[in-house]
Amino acid sequence: MTKTFRKISLFFAVALAFSALTFTTQLTAGDRCFGCAGKKYVKYTGKADNAARKKATACGCKVTGTAACPSNKKQILCTVN
Repeated sequence: MTKTFRKISLFFAVALAFSALTFTTQLTAGDRCFGCAGKKYVKYTGKADNAARKKATACGCKVTGTAACPSNKKQILCTVN
């Protein structure tokens, strides 16, 4: 193999790895939650706007902020859109 071919192969390998990492990050970015008092969460999709907060409050959540969703699904009160 020539040095040029190795450099091109390395470039494409790095580009592929970066693309895979970016794609995976975008898939998991959708799992966002409102943190509630009492270590509970409300999962939401879309923006964390006032309408979503009102829906979370209606679900029984006293919203304390936003956070990543917990791995323990029993801590999630509900899901709002």
